Amino acid sequence: MMKLAKITIYMLALSTFASDYYVSNKIGDDKRDGRSSEIQGDSGPLKTINKALHMLQAGDTLHIINTGKIYRQSINIPKEMSGKETQKITIEGNNSWITCIDPLANDRWSLSPNGSKEVYKLEGLKGTFHFGIPLYKNKEKIPVLDHVDALKPGEFWYKEKFNILYFYTTDTYQSDKFKIILGDGSIREVEAAEWGHTNYRHNPKLKRLRGFKQAPKSIQINGVEAPLLDSPALDRLPEGTSCMIQDKELYYRPHTGEKPVDMMAILRPSGVTINHVNEHITFKNLNVAYTSNDGYNIHGKAKQIRFENCNAFFTGDEGFSSHGQCETTLDGGIFLYCSNGIHNVNNSSTIIRNVIVDSPNTGGLKNDKGTVRGVIENSIAINCPIKTHQSNMENILAISDASTDNQTQTGIEAGENVMIKSVTIIGSGLIRVDKSSACFEGCILALENGRIHIRDTNPKNILVLKNSSYSKSVLLEWGKKPPFQKSPLVKWGQENPENMVNTTPIEIEFKGPIQNQYQQLPHNVGCSKELFNRYIEYRSTREELLKTVQKMVWPKELEYYKDI
Repeated sequence: MMKLAKITIYMLALSTFASDYYVSNKIGDDKRDGRSSEIQGDSGPLKTINKALHMLQAGDTLHIINTGKIYRQSINIPKEMSGKETQKITIEGNNSWITCIDPLANDRWSLSPNGSKEVYKLEGLKGTFHFGIPLYKNKEKIPVLDHVDALKPGEFWYKEKFNILYFYTTDTYQSDKFKIILGDGSIREVEAAEWGHTNYRHNPKLKRLRGFKQAPKSIQINGVEAPLLDSPALDRLPEGTSCMIQDKELYYRPHTGEKPVDMMAILRPSGVTINHVNEHITFKNLNVAYTSNDGYNIHGKAKQIRFENCNAFFTGDEGFSSHGQCETTLDGGIFLYCSNGIHNVNNSSTIIRNVIVDSPNTGGLKNDKGTVRGVIENSIAINCPIKTHQSNMENILAISDASTDNQTQTGIEAGENVMIKSVTIIGSGLIRVDKSSACFEGCILALENGRIHIRDTNPKNILVLKNSSYSKSVLLEWGKKPPFQKSPLVKWGQENPENMVNTTPIEIEFKGPIQNQYQQLPHNVGCSKELFNRYIEYRSTREELLKTVQKMVWPKELEYYKDI
């Protein structure tokens, strides 16, 4: 009994040392102690979030005061900051907004003559910007010219960051001989077959060559000197376009008669960054908007990192991304107009619950092949796919509602060790299963002229539907490479009843409001009615949410310039 009493007293003593800190972008001052939300003598809120983070100990809470004004800051968790299992560190956002986009003072631009063109350089940049610096004017994003897109046939450009040589091929390049003279005078001879494909799929004539330990000095094709350009984008920059040199210098060419005034730029990569062996940290009620990289970027070996009701909008890459050997939980959040909604990679382990991913540019909700076992529950994917490996999926709504022109393929791509239960897919889309068995249990595949694609020679070893329903128009196709074999799923199911257990085809009219389509579906399977109602509620408030984002980032008045 005495021992238990001592433990209780010890735990109570620990709790008394937990402190509250405050940050305000309205009345905050980094000369204060941060221990009060109001100014009380020398006490009062801090101004800078990262200043406050270095004060936090296990059990402490940082309150980001919602002033109605956006925080033009980022949250970068210090290396030494960690909580404990019984004394977590909490960062309470109070529904505040954080952004990586800042207004640029007009005098930061200097005229940099480039031939006959007027090109301006942004002065005062420090460091390297691996994700570029997106520019905005009048709320519109300035187009970016990549150096590889500025190349012409027969020209080369070397990307120093990744040690890659790019070549815009000619019609005769497959019979050409290439001699690459390196900086130390050594020579690398290359055959045409050694040039590989690039990620620039819009230009199939663009090829790349890896494996350089030093930059090329010159290049010969069949003994004739070929153009190796230093900065093709800058040399050929069109009006109204920007470019970067070596991820360190930003250039912009305005339209004729204009100057770079009242512009904004994304100068910080991510809203929230963890990059160390941090543990037991919880983020709550936070909004991140406009980043060049991720909204929430988690690296290193962070453990027991939790995000509750954390949202991201208009991110350059992922809205949320967990990397490496990190253990994270994401419970509640909206990820709207992010390049990728949620993308977890490497050996990360992530629990995802109660999220909405809406209209990303390239990818929706993804757990890559290297991820450790994960969970995706009670979540909605709108106009985008769910691509997952090593995960349990349950109570999911994947829906194509044509609410935006910026749509990717709706549906599910299932990799290894995926359990799919109580999932409803409505609208146009694709289900793809690669090399691993996938069991759809209690699901509704209401695909409008959709496909189930099995990348194997025998779908019987791969696909099982239990207690499910599917549209009569669904086509099953399979094979390891084209041409694929095809069969209506209805016909294949009749021929393979052991793969279609208590599973029936349904008729659905894909016209009118989504609510009407939903009413046509059987309601004893698929996602919960509560989840669909959450989608309806979200759709009714989506436009107002977008207006809020724009209002926070681009206020009508220009008073915020004074704080930059």
